[in-house]
Formats: sequence, C-alpha cells, structure tokens
Amino acid sequence: MTLNRLRNRHLAAWATVVFLAACASLLHAQVPPSGERPLRMVIAFATGGSADTVGRLVADGLAPRLGRPVIPDNRPGATGTLGTGIVAKAEPDGDTILMATSSSHYSAYLYRNVSYDLTRDLTPVAGLAVVPLLVVARPDLPVKNMAELVTLAKREPGKLTYATPGSGGLAHLATEMFMRATGITMLHVPYKGVAAGVTDVMGGRVDVMFDSVSTSGPHVRAGKLKALGITSASRTGAMPEVPAVNESVPGFEATYWLAIFAPAAVPADKVKRLNTEINGVMNGDAMKQRITDMGGVLRTGSPADFTAYLAADSAKWIRVIQETGAKVD
Repeated sequence: MTLNRLRNRHLAAWATVVFLAACASLLHAQVPPSGERPLRMVIAFATGGSADTVGRLVADGLAPRLGRPVIPDNRPGATGTLGTGIVAKAEPDGDTILMATSSSHYSAYLYRNVSYDLTRDLTPVAGLAVVPLLVVARPDLPVKNMAELVTLAKREPGKLTYATPGSGGLAHLATEMFMRATGITMLHVPYKGVAAGVTDVMGGRVDVMFDSVSTSGPHVRAGKLKALGITSASRTGAMPEVPAVNESVPGFEATYWLAIFAPAAVPADKVKRLNTEINGVMNGDAMKQRITDMGGVLRTGSPADFTAYLAADSAKWIRVIQETGAKVD
C-alpha cells in the first residue's frame, strides 16, 4: 500500500469519527432535559378551526418556555368529547393537556354515554380567550342583516337551513338560542368539522352559519360569504362594519372560550408552572393581535380565575340546553 493511499484511508476514518461525533452531539441536543418527556396537547377538534389555530400557536410558544417539545395531537369526534375523554383518562403526570372550547365542554351535557365527569376528571389550567361568533350567509340569500333574516325565516318557517360543525357544539346551541329568542325555525345541517359547513354555505347549498371570525371572516372579505351579525355584546374591532346581533335582538350574546385543561390529579406545582408559561405566551404581542383579529379578548389569569368564570358560563349554557331542548342528532 502506498503512502498516499494509507494517508487517504486515515483521513477517511478520521472524517467518519468526526461525522459520527457530530451526529451524536446533535441527537443529544434534541433530547429534552432528564425526566422531561414531550408534552402532548390533545386538540379536541379537526385542523383548520380556531381551536386548532390557537392551540398550535400556544404549543409553539410554550415549547421554548418549558424546555421540552409540545406536540399538537388533533383528536376530533363527537363535538370534542372524544379528545376530552382521552385527556380525562390520561395519566396525571403533567405530560398530557387538552386544548378545549365551550363546544367540546358543553357537548358533554348532550351525550348519554360520555365516559368522564367534567368536574371530577379535569382541572382547568389556563383560560386563553373569549371569542364571538360571526353569522354568515350564502352570498345570494336575499337579506342584509339579522333583522331581515328573521323576517325571511318567519315568512318561510322551517325552510331556511343552517350549518354547524357538529350537533351539540356552541354554534348549534347559539343558533338554537337565537331561534328561541326570535321565534323562528330553521333546519339544522350538521357537518363533521367547520370547513365542510363553510364550503356548503359559500356554495349556496346551506343558507346560514354561526361561525368564527377567523374561519369565515376571510371569505366575507373575499365576497364569498355575506356577514349578517356578530354575537359579542358590541361590535368588534376585527370587523367594525358588522353589527352586533343584539342591535336587532336586544340582550342576545353568544361567545365561546378557549382554554387549557389537564387530568384532575396533576400535581398543583405542575399546573401552576403550565399556567404561568401559558399566560406568558398569551400576553405576547403576537398572540394578543391574533385574538384581536378573531374579534375576541384575552381571558388569562390563574386556574382559580378561569374556574370561577367557567362555573358562571356553564350555568348559562346548561340553561340554554334545557330551554331549547337542543340534542345531538
């Protein structure tokens, strides 16, 4: 073997050692600190809706604060009760949390076979925001606002249709509450997610839908949907040209919350740490702007703060369920 060939072989071997060392160093850098596994965030809805959008933003902001990966895991089904049930029965080790909304929470009161108890099996970690619904219509529906929608529905009772992303969710309950307040009837057309319902309203196959500003707002601006009203107590900065529903139906208000929960027996110190870091994410300028763009307001604070808010809000929506007779189709 010549001297050059021997030298080349040594150089190749040395390069291999350096490469393997670099790979080992990189793999080591990607491993979370000792005892810290990835945090699983179960999102109780399909991709594309407000819960998914906000949940993923929280996950992105939370990971560097905790020094561990935060993995979003969409588990849609049964209006959020499937994903909620997964977290309710998870090990209380602080490695699994739930991205929930009013829809996933209150739908538990509409199903007979829910395998968990909301107050016994879940603990609030952090409130995130409170957001209104945007009432939209197919572009050629001959109405310009909520008052005209009511007039049309009374003229043709039961003929108009409304879409929801699933029976028992907040959009369903809010529409039922609106019909009860105005004395009208419309036919419910439930879908398995937001996107399919919005698509059919845009396509003229369904007449109206109570939806989020974040999903339907862009279609309104593009002229593919018609905005009739917004369900907050007053007009929002996100779409100031859209009147509040209560301008034509006094006292009407229907907002939904976004929040993080954990299994009930998670140690208090882990809940407190998660709450602190989630509040830090939500109070950042980027998240504040995102919630404003959704027409909402931040609802951050301690777990106790959100627990008190949840108790009052739950009483309201349970009453709506009882008064309207809303049920899962």
